[in-house]
Amino acid sequence: MQCPETILVLEDDLLINRLLTKFIAPETRRVLVASNVAEGLEILRSNHVDVIFADIHLPDGNGISVIREALRIHPGIVSVVVTGDPSLESAIEAMHLGVSDYVKKPFNRDKIITSLRRAISRSEVKKLMANRETDPSVKPENDLFQQADARFIAVSDSMQEILSLINKVLHLDIPFLLQGEIGVGKKALARHIHQCNGTLQTPFTYINCATQNSGRQFYESVSSVLVQTAEQVSAGTTGKGTVFLEDIEQLSLSDQKQLLEFLGEHATGGHSCSVMYEYPFRLIAATTKDDLEAEVKQGRFHRGLFDYLSLMPVKVPPLRERREAIKPLGLHFLRQLGSVWNFKNKHSEDRINETEWQALINYDWPGNVHELAAVIFRIILLNDCLGVTNQLKQAQESSGADKAETICIPVTGDFKSMERHMIKEVVKLCGGNKTTAAKTLRMHRRTLYRILNQGKQDQDMHQASIS
Repeated sequence: MQCPETILVLEDDLLINRLLTKFIAPETRRVLVASNVAEGLEILRSNHVDVIFADIHLPDGNGISVIREALRIHPGIVSVVVTGDPSLESAIEAMHLGVSDYVKKPFNRDKIITSLRRAISRSEVKKLMANRETDPSVKPENDLFQQADARFIAVSDSMQEILSLINKVLHLDIPFLLQGEIGVGKKALARHIHQCNGTLQTPFTYINCATQNSGRQFYESVSSVLVQTAEQVSAGTTGKGTVFLEDIEQLSLSDQKQLLEFLGEHATGGHSCSVMYEYPFRLIAATTKDDLEAEVKQGRFHRGLFDYLSLMPVKVPPLRERREAIKPLGLHFLRQLGSVWNFKNKHSEDRINETEWQALINYDWPGNVHELAAVIFRIILLNDCLGVTNQLKQAQESSGADKAETICIPVTGDFKSMERHMIKEVVKLCGGNKTTAAKTLRMHRRTLYRILNQGKQDQDMHQASIS
């Protein structure tokens, strides 16, 4: 790692200014110091600065404004915020400016050196990317962004915008909340974030919250994984990994509270601002709920956990809203399956002609990317693309006809029995497919199964009492 040319320390407290300079000087070639906004801007205008350590509260202004101006003067500059008065507002503003780190006072040498080296790494990447833009022959030896993008198919404008947003904040240790329908590719996007963060050799831990029983099993299966990950990183046996919690809304309120308490206990930063927590892993949560905040208002989701997760929400659109991605994704699956069965790529791709591709593009894909992968597999397996696409057309027409159907609900009995009757009728309209029925009713499939199973249990208990 090369030393950057110049580090600027912008701090009005003389003792802290000297302490920062003492820590940083051995790691770089030149350290410049300033104690107020005017001095800092003067240095920035007359010197090339690679990294700036800036306090937020200065005698004649705000350190955030200096960072904003520094980015205008030196577009490749990397910044670190140092403050004794942290707040959520300043942390979010700093995040939007792309700061490399947010350090709270009091700090120690190790923390400053870690932040400096992280900033230096970002500075080198920025220079490398700038050189590649001006000279196409220059290529980084380990361009993780390029490697990961090669595996993650993002053709549509909406997905490109999502990747652009994620790339802006990847260097920050903040959680992500991925929102979207079942099968849109939230897990694939989580893996992409994991790989782009430079953690190809570190663990990616997947936990499906919908399969966790409340209470003891959650603590044993979920918390133990998080603790183990934290211990491995603390011991230096691995770098920061990723923990992906799917269907986070399926956790009970008590488990949500336990998770939030665990996160608070294992943050190396303070508790005044969740944005400044530094965890030994990146947490990525996923939900199928369109509006998780509505769940909070109705008392079904913990407010504290929602506030923590919603710092960086990412809404992944359904496949029907990004139809331009259907063919590229389909070709990707064809190539994958072709390699498994030793088909040549051309042989695999020729199995679907343009008319059949158009039929696939026109289909609404209620199961999203997962359904597309299954259909491509069926086409390869049966070697009958026309037959498969005709089945999709019939299914879509049948679904359209079903939408016009009405169901009758008896007004006798309690609300739960009326609810079960309605669900059973919708299941019938969906040809017995409970997953499709759950999507039609806009409820999670696990909730649908629970309501139906509870009805069966009540009926069995009633029969037992009669006999």
